[in-house]
This record gives sequence, structure tokens and C-alpha cells, in this order.
Amino acid sequence: MTKRLITAARQVPYSSIVGGSIMLIGGTGACIAQLSIMGVDKDRSDAISDELMTRLLATSDSPAAKDVLEERARQQTVEGWTEEHDDEHDDGEMAKAAACYAWIAAQSPSLRRIFSSPPPTWPSEWDVNWWKPTTPRRDLVKAAALILAEIERIDRAEDR
Repeated sequence: MTKRLITAARQVPYSSIVGGSIMLIGGTGACIAQLSIMGVDKDRSDAISDELMTRLLATSDSPAAKDVLEERARQQTVEGWTEEHDDEHDDGEMAKAAACYAWIAAQSPSLRRIFSSPPPTWPSEWDVNWWKPTTPRRDLVKAAALILAEIERIDRAEDR
């Protein structure tokens, strides 16, 4: 559903938050998509609304930003790295992993082939099977999504 909403948000001129849901309004004024955020308290609902609107709007102009946000969503939904899980990594592990992906993206193709194992700065607590470099662009997308996860974790820790 989220991927469809992101795609839809890029194609419609207007979106708004109405009564516990985010609505995407098409050019004719019809609601073309709606994401309910009911069932959570008002503060959390407002936070979800703000975050989703920010993410939807961020994807409208930049394919790179869209890819980073989609990778972050994939990490959460496919890999299962929830906020609670991320909060357990409070020793810079996500930043270290992001740095490894950014570093490998900057290497020449011949050097990239040598690094089938993660660099020494890879978080020691993380399984080496999680190291999956592919192309420089994809590796930078992964790095940016991990940086976003780390920033979000820091923000949550400061709010406590």
C-alpha cells in the first residue's frame, strides 16, 4: 500500500490530512488514495501524518530521494527492522554500516570485487551476510537509508 501511495502522490496535485487519514486528491477533486492512521493516540497520529506527508512530498521531485525512502520502507517492512529494533542499535551501528556502503560505492570496480566481505568498520555485532553491496548507486541508497534510520533513532532517543 505504501509504495502505491508514494507513486500516487507523485502523480496528483494535492494531498491532505483529514480526520485520521491521509488522502491523495486527484485533479478532478476525487480522492484517489487514502491511508488510515486511526487507532493511535492524537500525538502519534499527528507524528505519523507529518512523517508520511514529508515522505510523500519528498518523493515527488527527486528519484534519488524516492529510492532512499523506498529503501527505508523496505528495510522496515521486508527486513523487519522496526523502530524498536533500530533503537537497540545505540552504539552507532547503523551509521557504521552506512559508512561502509558509502565507502564501497566510492571504490573502483576492480577494488569493489575484492571486498566480498565487509570492511573492518562493519558493525561487529552484525552478521557478515547482511553485507550485500551491488552497484555504487544502490549502495549509496542503502547508505542513505541507514543514515536516515540512525537520525530517526537519535531523534527518538532525544524525545524520551
